[in-house]
Parts: sequence; C-alpha cells; structure tokens
Amino acid sequence: MKKIFFGFNVVAISLIAAMNSLSQEQVIAPIHKDGDSWQFNVREWDRITQGSDELDGVYELSYRGGKIEIFQGSGDQKKILDKQPDALLALLGSSKSQRFEHDLKFPFSIGKKWTSEYRTTISGIRGSDSRSVEVRVLGLEDVTTAAGKFSAFKLQKEDWGRFPCRWVTTYFYSPQTNSIVKSSYNGAVGEQCSGKGLKREIELIKFGSAG
Repeated sequence: MKKIFFGFNVVAISLIAAMNSLSQEQVIAPIHKDGDSWQFNVREWDRITQGSDELDGVYELSYRGGKIEIFQGSGDQKKILDKQPDALLALLGSSKSQRFEHDLKFPFSIGKKWTSEYRTTISGIRGSDSRSVEVRVLGLEDVTTAAGKFSAFKLQKEDWGRFPCRWVTTYFYSPQTNSIVKSSYNGAVGEQCSGKGLKREIELIKFGSAG
C-alpha cells in the first residue's frame, strides 16, 4: 500500500513539475508551413451597426505559398475571402492592423505585459479616436474546444479611448496549434455602458499541420 501511495506521489510531483516548466517557458513566434490549417467557429451578437466586417459561422485559415488564405464555410460550400478580417488573422498573430497587430507579441511568458496605441474611427463619434491597449499574460489553463483539450496561455487585452466603453478580449493561446484556440470579446465594458456593444466568441474546431 505504501509503495502504491509513493508511486502516486511521484507521478503527481512529476506532473506539477511539468506544468511549472511550461508556465515559465517563453512562447516564441510560430513558424507556419505550407499545408497548415485551422478552422474556427465564430459567433457575434449585440452589434450596434451593421457592416462588411460582420463574422458568423465557420472560417478556415490556411497557410499556402508563404501567405494566409481565409475561407468562409467548409467543404464544398467554402469560398475564399478577398478581404481578410483582422479579427481572424489575429488568431495566428498575423494581423498588420494597428488595432490587432500587438495582440500576440512574441516571445511572451506568464506575467509579461505590453502596451500600444493607435487611432481609429468609431461609429457615432466625430473624428478619430486615440486608443490605448494593454495586454497581460495571466496564466496557464486547460481549455477544451471542439478540436480537443489544450494547455493554453490566458491573455487579457483591454482597449480604451474617448468612447465610454472599454473593449476587453480574453485569448487562450496554445503552442500545440500555434494559434489562439478560444477567445471572447466584449465591446461594452464599463459603468457608463448600457451593456449594448459587440460581443464575439471564437473557438477552434479543427486544425492540421503539414509536419
């Protein structure tokens, strides 16, 4: 009985040590290869204004010829998008938009924080708005999606400016998939907000690696 209990302790200590090692390691920028692909399910609601940047349903991101292609739908129904949504490119850390380009700043590890600023136009506000962004790496969590169970780094992004509502995004990034596996966005955070503002949830449902 003592031997079994001792063996259990050894396994438990080994698992804890492995988790601690992962939490302390630096996550480096991923190297994508031709044939790598990711499928995400996207759901949006509480959108105040309608626009061409609306996202809903299944989207596939594929790395081919040194660049990322984005398709809407799946199987025989999928079609390539000429205008690539930055909210989707950000899932791979590949967006060049000022709003999203610093969401994943490699290398990073637990406890790291970075900031940035940009200008944008917001419906209902005259002129452009100067925005400040802060991203923090909060910890390591087990996350389950339709694609499987992953040990993922939890990041929280806060984006604020003159507009009374803050935009808060929670990301879960997995080195196993070289992507964000789950994210939630709330565009109506703050005491002065009515609670109305874009909400978005994204979940990885399938991925494949050329390697």
